[in-house]
Amino acid sequence: PAAIGKFEYAAAFDVGTQDRLEGANQDQWMAWVLLGRYSVTDAVKLTGRVEQYFDPDGVIVSTPSGDPFKTVGVSIGVDVELAKRLW
Repeated sequence: PAAIGKFEYAAAFDVGTQDRLEGANQDQWMAWVLLGRYSVTDAVKLTGRVEQYFDPDGVIVSTPSGDPFKTVGVSIGVDVELAKRLW
């Protein structure tokens, strides 16, 4: 991850393809994610994540209706370091 002061961030983008059984076309899927973390103190950090997954051809996820699968997820959290070492 990269950092600017107390803020750390990372991003990722994935694209996958696979040949169809019939024809010359390829099916594909794609996903992206943005992650961030802000250090309130050395022991307390606020975290966040936003991601999207899109599988228009049903390569990884197929739907009962046959429609393209598309979803967006968002999460937030608090990381608290209780001890420097647990073992």
